[in-house]
Amino acid sequence: VYTEALKESPRSAVLLCNRALAHCRMENYGLALEDSDRCVAIDDGFAKGHYRRGMATLGLGRVKEALRDFKVASQLRPGDRDALDKLRHCEAIVRRQAFEAAIRQDEVASPFE
Repeated sequence: VYTEALKESPRSAVLLCNRALAHCRMENYGLALEDSDRCVAIDDGFAKGHYRRGMATLGLGRVKEALRDFKVASQLRPGDRDALDKLRHCEAIVRRQAFEAAIRQDEVASPFE
């Protein structure tokens, strides 16, 4: 449905955003990222476009990129609880990854082994 509608309105940020959501629901995160990238390129002030791109990059395991998009979405729509929850979720993952990396580094550098 969205693909057909996009043939008529190829620069519709809303249609691209909605198709990105459909791709995310099917776990087609690469396609969702393509659509959300196009969406944001068309309308950088569209919070849902940043949110969808965050969902796509999070699905691809690119947490720091997702964090940036959720931060922008939260700034564009301060009352958006979903974006704020996703932002906090990504921040927690990044903190955990940094902690785990520090532990691994400490284990490698330990003079007691």
